[in-house]
Amino acid sequence: MKGDKRPTEAAWTSVEHKNMEEWKQWIQDGLNVGVRCGKVSGLTVIDLDHMDTIPQEICDLVGVTLVAKTTSGFHLFYQYCPDLPVTRIQGMSIDILGDGRQCVIEPSVVSGVARRFITERDPIEIPTAFKEYLISKTQRKRVVEEVRVVEEGTRNNSLTNMGGILRKFLNMRQTTKVLHFLNDRFISPPISNKDVETIGWSLEKYRNVDDSEFVEQVWKYFRMVEEATAYDCEKHFGETRERIDKAIAELCKEDYIVRKNNKYQIVTTIEWKSYKHMALGEDLPYNIPYFGKLSNFYWGDFVLLGASTGSGKTHITMNIVKQLVDSGLEPYLITTENIARTFKLARSLGIEDGAFKYAYVPELKRVSFPNRKIIVLDWLQIEDFSDTHNIIKYISEQIQESQSFLICLAQLQWGNDWFAKNLIHHYPALSVRFILDKDDRRLGAFHIDKNRDPKPEAVSKMQMEYDPFTRLLKEREESEIEKVAKETLKGDWHEKY
Repeated sequence: MKGDKRPTEAAWTSVEHKNMEEWKQWIQDGLNVGVRCGKVSGLTVIDLDHMDTIPQEICDLVGVTLVAKTTSGFHLFYQYCPDLPVTRIQGMSIDILGDGRQCVIEPSVVSGVARRFITERDPIEIPTAFKEYLISKTQRKRVVEEVRVVEEGTRNNSLTNMGGILRKFLNMRQTTKVLHFLNDRFISPPISNKDVETIGWSLEKYRNVDDSEFVEQVWKYFRMVEEATAYDCEKHFGETRERIDKAIAELCKEDYIVRKNNKYQIVTTIEWKSYKHMALGEDLPYNIPYFGKLSNFYWGDFVLLGASTGSGKTHITMNIVKQLVDSGLEPYLITTENIARTFKLARSLGIEDGAFKYAYVPELKRVSFPNRKIIVLDWLQIEDFSDTHNIIKYISEQIQESQSFLICLAQLQWGNDWFAKNLIHHYPALSVRFILDKDDRRLGAFHIDKNRDPKPEAVSKMQMEYDPFTRLLKEREESEIEKVAKETLKGDWHEKY
């Protein structure tokens, strides 16, 4: 198949192509070519995946044989060795390819990378030391126990006893399913399916329905989802409705959850603390790039900075990171996009290696932030924009809990407006939109939509200019014409310009 490792023939494991002219035609047609491994070709192939070099641990064991470079590793070709199982060695990214497997060879191209042989050798017999090494990694300890067949007279009691043990670890449906399996395999003759179901249901009377362990499990589930119906719990745990209802009743009685319509919600417990000067709301002792002169910031605050597609969110992000680094700080960068582009821009801006911490986090719904750090998030990706309010709320809670400070880049609509604009300003200390000039993409402006604690010199708009040579984004001084126009138009200036 072109550009792929998958065979074009469904029955490739039973078909042989030995005509060399046919191979040449495939290559001329741009198709990839592969070789069947195992006895049919006389080849065993060791696939070393996700490796730039052959690990030193095995380098001295592999011998001098035919070797191919793959997209992300190496193929070592040996004469067929029936002693080696066809398997994957867990934790080492090594596959042993034999009977029933195939591998793509030169001159094929996979994922845009050409396969090529890097040695010109005939496949050798796999060295004994390497074979023993691979076998030692594939062997698993096996515990063999005598399996007794349960005969008439003890069938029901035996299944009930086994079910009682299983019920400690499995829910009712799972337990009954395993009992059916045991009945079919080890009971002679098997009892009826109806009797197995009866045994499964009878086990419920041996369970303490108000068992504190199960109630704790239900409580953990509610803490995870925050709200759920009894049916949701029934589906999640696979338990009887009676057992679910009793666990929910116990949680309601203890004021852990409360019913609202047909759902149950967790009860938020207020954590009361004694007042302590500066315990919370401590002034941020650093100057925040671009916005430090606009607002009084505190630990636990965050800035929401919106920009539309193509307006340079990552450039803004890395300019903020650079200014933080230049002021002697070590910012923490969270990126939801390809980190390579970010690193390239960091080099262009002259940011030295190790100057900031970074993490690639594609999913932000369940993350925690480091304590007392300056964090920059590029950028907040929300697949369902109707969920914008909930995600912003969650981020705000996490920043409060960690007492860090966050600058969060977010996506704007094509009209440079916020998604869920009536809700999104509830949590940030400062909400800002960056809007590019339509006629000159070097120019733009920060539009301040919300400033919770403004400084006396705060403005509602900051003119910005981007230098494509230095990659720097700097505040731009107003020209004399702009100053005159601003004074003439006064209140209308910000709306029109």
